Amino acid sequence: MDFTVESVDTYWPNANMECWAILMTRPDGTGHAYVFPKFTLEQRAAEYGFDPTDIDTLLDVVLHEQFVHSPGGPDTEDAAARQGMLSPALTPSGIARKGQMVPTDLFNAPTIADARAAHLARVTDAKQNRGRVQPSAKGRPDPLDRIRAEHGITPEGVAARARVVDLQRRAMRGQLTDIEAKELSAAGMGAHHA
Repeated sequence: MDFTVESVDTYWPNANMECWAILMTRPDGTGHAYVFPKFTLEQRAAEYGFDPTDIDTLLDVVLHEQFVHSPGGPDTEDAAARQGMLSPALTPSGIARKGQMVPTDLFNAPTIADARAAHLARVTDAKQNRGRVQPSAKGRPDPLDRIRAEHGITPEGVAARARVVDLQRRAMRGQLTDIEAKELSAAGMGAHHA
């Protein structure tokens, strides 16, 4: 199902969180809204090692995440798992024991490249099977150009976010030093360490 972008606006769900609000139209003419924090493109670049200057790729990924089944469900529902992208569970959960092979995600992936491949598999599957975001009709300005122009990604922001992701991934594996645990805690993300 195609979702056509009609407008992009700023939205503040609270005083501390500036978001993009994207209004779209479904093929049947009904409306659809998608809201995400303005820092999301920078966050995805940091999390998955995407080129932070490739705004179109980042925007494509983020716009289609709304249609992705979250990892952690049955393997048959997870596009990455169906492609054999499995990694050991780092902690026990309601569906897996620690060490059991589960769909690869940002935290259990052996590398960021593996996490990125799994995430892209999910996004690709979502675009093919659940929803595809399309620009406005030809001849009309693309509302997404506003995000392309005002994305706010900086090298310093990506580096700081990537550091937190690295610490979070290492915390899940019990590999943080006390100093790193304090650094992660100061970043507001909490920490588990050995």
